[in-house]
Amino acid sequence: MRIRPAGSFFTLHESMERMVEVKSLQELKDHIKNVYEDTFNLDTLKCRFYCDDSRIGWHTYLITADFTDGTYKQQAILFADGPMEDLPAVVINAPLNIEPPNRRFILVKECDGKSSYLDADKKWKPSPFQKIEDCTVFTCSLLEAREKAFLAMSLVTNPNEKPRIYPVELIDSANEEGGIFFRPLK
Repeated sequence: MRIRPAGSFFTLHESMERMVEVKSLQELKDHIKNVYEDTFNLDTLKCRFYCDDSRIGWHTYLITADFTDGTYKQQAILFADGPMEDLPAVVINAPLNIEPPNRRFILVKECDGKSSYLDADKKWKPSPFQKIEDCTVFTCSLLEAREKAFLAMSLVTNPNEKPRIYPVELIDSANEEGGIFFRPLK
């Protein structure tokens, strides 16, 4: 089954670029956990028919789940090209079609001319950060880092706040002066 992110933060083209294929229900759950960490209660996963999308030739299904903390029920996570119920529980020796996690990222939020970073306790703190140990560092693919930024955008609760959240790749943990080398990925 092919899956792609659900949500209005991506164009159809961008969403299709993030498409991966899963071969079992366990691979689907592993993908959701890798990308969204513990945000969703995987025991509440549901799948329903959404629409026939002639643009991509999919009979599109919507995969939803409750937030782990109970604040939201049946939030959209992914679109799929078939029903989740057609997946076997597990497939032995089936490789995941996911880029290996070999890059390090932090998340940066810009709003009203001010920037902040996601600290080690997963709270937004004003920039600049002093030590890399102060940040939540994600070791993952660029795709997963962008999906984490997308998820962070979807969790903004203040309707007046219109932030831009994006991943920043860490190039080196520190130089001789104690600074950190990084590269924004916009």
